[in-house]
Amino acid sequence: GEPTLSKDLALHIRHARALGFEEIEVQTNAVLLDRPLAAAALREAGLTRAQVSLHQRSAEVSDRLTAAPGTHQRSLRGIDALLQAGVRVLLNHLIFVDNAPLLLDFVDMVIARWGVYRESLVVQFHSPRNEFTSREEGLRHVPRYADYAPRLRMAIDRARAAGLHVRDLQDPTG
Repeated sequence: GEPTLSKDLALHIRHARALGFEEIEVQTNAVLLDRPLAAAALREAGLTRAQVSLHQRSAEVSDRLTAAPGTHQRSLRGIDALLQAGVRVLLNHLIFVDNAPLLLDFVDMVIARWGVYRESLVVQFHSPRNEFTSREEGLRHVPRYADYAPRLRMAIDRARAAGLHVRDLQDPTG
């Protein structure tokens, strides 16, 4: 589930730190980290990294992909807060039929919004695999690799040229 829903998350992070864990990561949508000082409190507790799912620059496309209308802008602000607090962020960008044509737009947004944090930011492109209840549903939402590979290469090259750390496509399908 979403770890930021736990009112005890900072306590859990402090406990992990007290046990000697040096790297502590949460996987989150960052929506609840848009609240004042929420990300800073987790960093103070010992959080070092956050993996945040972010699938598009556009709120319309993102909210449709996540089926959580109204959360996109809050996720962006949560990522802002994490980076400002000194937490390293991995942006996990799942590639769907709806956002595959927009890979360069996504990279441009990341560069414009968070380029100054390039040392604390990793962009990971990921092909969804197990997010669907049936093979048919997956085929409706997952693009063929051949259909977006050239655009993905351009997006990766653009991100690297701007000094961003990029993980190439994880779990390619096609």
